[in-house]
Amino acid sequence: MQNFVAMGLLMLLTLLLCFITNPFEKTQPKTVDAVSIIPDSTTMYEWQQDERGWYTYLGTYPQTYVGDALNSELVTLLNDNKLTPTDNTYISNNIASETFYYEEKQNKEYEYDGKLYVAVENQQLNDTNYTFSTGEDIGETGETKFFKVEPIKWYIIDDTNPQTAPAGTQCRVISDLALNAMPFNAEYTDGNVWRDSLIREYLNGDFYQSTGLANEDVVILQHNQNNVTDNLTDGSGSATDDYVYLLSYQEMNGEFEFLDTADERITMPTDFALSNGVYISNSDTNHYLLRSAGSSSSLFCFVKYDGSLGDGGTSVHVGYIGVRPALTLDLDVFSKLAEPEIYISTADELKQLSDYSAAGGIFNPNWKFYLTNDIDMSSVQNFAIGGLDNPFTGYFNGQGYTISNLNFNMSSATAGMFACVCDCTIINLNLADNRVIEISGSNYFSPLIATCIGEVFISNVSVNYNKLIVKETGAAGLISYPGVDIGIDKPLVITITDCEVIISQFEGLQFGGIIGVLNPESNRSYNQISISRCMVLVGECNADFEGNPGGGVFAGVCAVLLQNRSGYPTNVNLNQIYIDLGNVIFPSAGGTLCFGGLFNITYGLYGALTYNEVACSANISCENPSLVETGYEWAMPPDHPEVCSVFGTNSYFNVTGVAADFSGMGRYAGVFDVARKQYYSGFSDNQWLIFPTDKHPTLREFMAIGDFATVQSVEDKLIELGYTKIM
Repeated sequence: MQNFVAMGLLMLLTLLLCFITNPFEKTQPKTVDAVSIIPDSTTMYEWQQDERGWYTYLGTYPQTYVGDALNSELVTLLNDNKLTPTDNTYISNNIASETFYYEEKQNKEYEYDGKLYVAVENQQLNDTNYTFSTGEDIGETGETKFFKVEPIKWYIIDDTNPQTAPAGTQCRVISDLALNAMPFNAEYTDGNVWRDSLIREYLNGDFYQSTGLANEDVVILQHNQNNVTDNLTDGSGSATDDYVYLLSYQEMNGEFEFLDTADERITMPTDFALSNGVYISNSDTNHYLLRSAGSSSSLFCFVKYDGSLGDGGTSVHVGYIGVRPALTLDLDVFSKLAEPEIYISTADELKQLSDYSAAGGIFNPNWKFYLTNDIDMSSVQNFAIGGLDNPFTGYFNGQGYTISNLNFNMSSATAGMFACVCDCTIINLNLADNRVIEISGSNYFSPLIATCIGEVFISNVSVNYNKLIVKETGAAGLISYPGVDIGIDKPLVITITDCEVIISQFEGLQFGGIIGVLNPESNRSYNQISISRCMVLVGECNADFEGNPGGGVFAGVCAVLLQNRSGYPTNVNLNQIYIDLGNVIFPSAGGTLCFGGLFNITYGLYGALTYNEVACSANISCENPSLVETGYEWAMPPDHPEVCSVFGTNSYFNVTGVAADFSGMGRYAGVFDVARKQYYSGFSDNQWLIFPTDKHPTLREFMAIGDFATVQSVEDKLIELGYTKIM
């Protein structure tokens, strides 16, 4: 017996040293966005696809009208000098309603309530009664209108697939909407040569700078324009290298499938362009510029509002034509920048993740979040990252910092720091709370993750709580309910390494030290759970509380394992696990009273359970010990025991108290009553094998169960050791 205790202590020391000798690495924080830590849902660098093709977002520009209510508020603040201008301005066309021609206008950018807006002196073309995309009237010429600064949407126009493109690929993109209204040149006599044009100067100057595209010069390539052959007339301009450019007549006339037909060439203006005098048709579509010269030196080509090509051209100084710029992108660099790093140092910044989730925000799997400070969340209520309809995806690195005193969202079906996750990584994070935390109303609760699906990787996470009370449902140390069906058909692949769960007291009906209820619900081909180098220390697990409807289910690793409903296997592998559940107190009223050192209740589990170098201990007490159904590794109702294989090596289980009395264990196959030297069988060929226990020293020979070829050889060994078969 002393040898087994020494073995347990050695394992515990090894695990503790593992935690000590693997300190969390802390990355030096980069610049934190002072406006918002959450990237716009229209995320830069991410490629998405719709019925038109592949698109992404790059750069920002004033686009959508803020609406009359907010506009009135902003105008009042502007008039009272209470708006703070930024250093950014946007050039547009100060069109005179009588002439339609060009006059440069500077539009200032302002910050208000953490967001950016641009003020424009409204320029209505011929006082036409246009409406913004919000459905509100554009208003009168001279009125001040505010527009949101938003990411620019770009569509790929060549045949590039950004997800399968080989290294070294470039792609060409065009803006989804006409972003502004500008002339080709300021004066009628300035000519139609792209190289010397006002529009080229604007696109590669003010537009390139104010949009932030100049900061993306590693992504945006200079594109060589063959401006001689691209024109309808000979000798109208030499080649140029441009970061931002307009497409040519020839390129628009069948060179790209994306723009092959008139319908595909049609576009609409932004509200900002509309306020700056762009001309639109009755169908709200607009003309836009091409870089090609027209049929004479004062004319240039353009795309008409119906998508047809204006090859004869229009006058170069007409200022009501829309601007639809194009870029050439380096896909290699683009893909590397598709993973924005977001740094969190305050409770307000961390709260933004919860607010974003509550508002239905969709998490981008490329987002990477980093803590740069310890954060006390006691001032924030109803905290939850992700949800059943919008799970957290991506990467969260605590960098060894601690989040303390989380107040969870009790109104949700899932409660935890992460209410729901899918395909994510959570590492180097400490969660702590010295308060008494009572969870009510939630179906699934864990301080870390309530529920998950897909591939989940958790490493170097510590949960250290004083007292948890979860009387209505169940709880777990790290993940409460992995495998819940949220409409995402993915295998459940969970990897947990180098984690610890320390809870002084737990009071409730059900608790799993690492996982609560493992329930793969959807039709998935396989499910894999791997847990290694982890420790669970609980001072007390108490189900003997007032109002207990009856029962108590406790286990060191997982309280309940359920069969995959589609019959696919769930494989669980444990390696180097230390568990001490302290005093396990069952109510005297009875009910389902179950304890498992590793696992507890399973229903028709199909797959393989393997463990190596596992140490478990607990002391079980109950006024009516005959009610307790106990298995050192698990308790398993014999629904479908023949479909599950179990292999355990180099492990020991030290359970004291009523666990030594198996008088209530008759319906469970494969357990030892070492006090009476009896065993309960129910064995037949191909059924799962019994487990080792340290309650009799010689049973250490059973540590390598895989060495026994048949169930009969196991029974022979028990008889050799003096055991009597009683069923």
